[in-house]
Amino acid sequence: MERDLSLARVQHLYAYHVWRVGQLCAVLAPLDVEALAAPVPGSFPTLGRLVGHLLGAEQVWQQRISRGRQGLEPIAIALPDQPTQNAAALVAAWQQTAAAWAPLLAGLSAADLAGQLAY
Repeated sequence: MERDLSLARVQHLYAYHVWRVGQLCAVLAPLDVEALAAPVPGSFPTLGRLVGHLLGAEQVWQQRISRGRQGLEPIAIALPDQPTQNAAALVAAWQQTAAAWAPLLAGLSAADLAGQLAY
């Protein structure tokens, strides 16, 4: 299978990610503590825990990529503990995390995309 990892494709995917995070945050923002803590079906017991996991996983990947681009040795990174009781805190953290990709992507070259990332 051929991979399309051009710089333009990566920038397009990042723009989509920022847009999608904005859409999800618009849904999350008005939720109260009860809605975030209510049981939901699936792998996570509550919506707050699910969103916290998604956000934490994104932060872990940012750290892995950042360390790799700096030539630093890989380290074990645990999922950060996210605030799951407060929609405003989750929204702010997710928007900040999505925006933090911009500087990581700004300096990418075609050689970076063709290389491997150790983590």
